[in-house]
Amino acid sequence: MDDPRAACFHARFTLDAVVHWIYRHDASPRLPYD
Repeated sequence: MDDPRAACFHARFTLDAVVHWIYRHDASPRLPYD
């Protein structure tokens, strides 16, 4: 990607999606606000 802002946005979005997927599919970790 040529635009660093777009790259940062996509990296953050992907990381957020992975973390949410882990919390949905693995029962051992608990969400910090639970």
